[in-house]
Amino acid sequence: MRRNALAYSTAVVLAVGAASATGAANAQGPAAVENDSPPSLRPLPEQLLEPAERGEAIYVERCAQCHGESGMGDGPVGRSLTQLDRPMPDFAAREYNLDTNRDGETGTDADIENILERGALVYGGSMMMGPVPELSETDRDGLIAFIRSLEQ
Repeated sequence: MRRNALAYSTAVVLAVGAASATGAANAQGPAAVENDSPPSLRPLPEQLLEPAERGEAIYVERCAQCHGESGMGDGPVGRSLTQLDRPMPDFAAREYNLDTNRDGETGTDADIENILERGALVYGGSMMMGPVPELSETDRDGLIAFIRSLEQ
C-alpha cells in the first residue's frame, strides 16, 4: 500500500511538472503567461529600479509620443502640435512653458509635479497634457528624475 502511495505521489509531481513545462499552466490566466516570459523580458519590481530608471519606463510609455524620446518635444504628436503654434517644452534645453506655483521660475520639480497631478490646462497649458493622478509619489519622483536626466 505504501508503495502505491509513493508511486501516486511521484506521478502527481511529474504530471504537474510536465504540465508546467508544456504551458498547460497558462490556463491559470495572465499571471502564468507573464511568468513564462524569458527572465530578461519580465517586468522588474519597482523596488529594484533606481528612480530615474523607473521614470524612464514611465516616460517611454506615457510621455514620449508628445515630448519625444530625447525630451525635445519632437515626438510624433508633439511635432503636430508645434505645427499648430503650440510649442512643446524642450526638456533637453530646459525650456519650460509653465510656472504652476508662480515662483517666477518655469519647470521646477514642483511645476512638473503639479502638472502631473492636475494637468497642464489648469495652468494655461495644453489640454492634451491631462492629469495623471494614478502615478504614485515614487513614480512621479522617478519621472521627474528622468526628465532632469534629459537636460543638457
